[in-house]
Amino acid sequence: MDLLAQFELPGNKGKKIELYCGDLTQIPQALAVDLLVVSAFPNDYVPTQNSLIGALHRRGVSVASLARMKELDLRTGFSCWLSRRVGPKETFGFGRILCFEPTRARGAKTAPEYVGDIFRSLLPIVFDQPDKEAVRAIAMPLVTAGDQNFPIDLVMTQILVAGEQWLSRIPLDVIRVVEFDRKRALLAHTAFENFLRSHQKEVPPFNAKAASQGPGKRYDAFISYSHVDTELVDKLIGLLQAKGLKLFVDRLELQPSSAWQAEIFSAIDDCEKIVTVYSPEYLVSKVCQEELQMALFRHREEGGVLVPLYLRSAELPTFLKIRQYIDAREGTDAHIQAVLPTLLDTLKVRQVAGAAVPGSGPAPLSGA
Repeated sequence: MDLLAQFELPGNKGKKIELYCGDLTQIPQALAVDLLVVSAFPNDYVPTQNSLIGALHRRGVSVASLARMKELDLRTGFSCWLSRRVGPKETFGFGRILCFEPTRARGAKTAPEYVGDIFRSLLPIVFDQPDKEAVRAIAMPLVTAGDQNFPIDLVMTQILVAGEQWLSRIPLDVIRVVEFDRKRALLAHTAFENFLRSHQKEVPPFNAKAASQGPGKRYDAFISYSHVDTELVDKLIGLLQAKGLKLFVDRLELQPSSAWQAEIFSAIDDCEKIVTVYSPEYLVSKVCQEELQMALFRHREEGGVLVPLYLRSAELPTFLKIRQYIDAREGTDAHIQAVLPTLLDTLKVRQVAGAAVPGSGPAPLSGA
């Protein structure tokens, strides 16, 4: 494979995005990755002549067979599944496959949305794997520039923009973008060079670890919730604000025309705690899952950051069940009042002497 361009993230040593012209099914040993990202329509793994799935099939790797014995099936919340180990990554150039397959009902309509969804799908894979299966390097094609027919320059730019955001915040080091056709690769290279020129002029370096350890936070808590639960969450917010907490609530803080994702990331870094309000709608919201995974990352790095509040019964995935949560089910005014003392204590709010908090006393924590 020929290296055409490379972007090393400023302030994040060892993290980089690379562009190659070459064959994703023939990654050399020196460039072997932990994960190969493949996209497909739901349950459609037909090895067509011009598809990556077809090229893998000719190499002896059947995505259809891997789909029948998935390691992890995360299609409900993250539109993806993770294969079992294909073999030694030195043999195939990759260890496992992450197959991204959004449903038509929830599928993205633009290249930025599609690329953003792919990076979101990486989150549970990157965070929850044991050390021996750690994902530090991935390879991917120019997603959406094939069957979806989005312009190559737009796709390449979006991979760079989204990739920088994610690499600076998650334990992933290298993204290798590979295009087989040289003419298309050169178009991507032009977009890559344009990004590098504009980036040097406009974007200051970001270091997630330094941001999380900065002197004091602007907010006491970030409230991550589904807008379906707005009525109950607003009551909770009012009770917390009455106790003097400064909260980040998206619709109250963000400007309508702002670049919301960048501001959300910045706000998550600038909050002492992150309250994640679980409900059925929360678990299927792409934005909520993104916020949750960022919270899990900070919690793992710093400890004591994540404050899960279980508002309404839902099918919690295993990685959430095993974490302790505050149980406010089934999301009534009475339940909100009952858990308020526990929530305030968890957020380390000191009670004013003689000031009674409404409710029947601290609610027990639940979960494993």
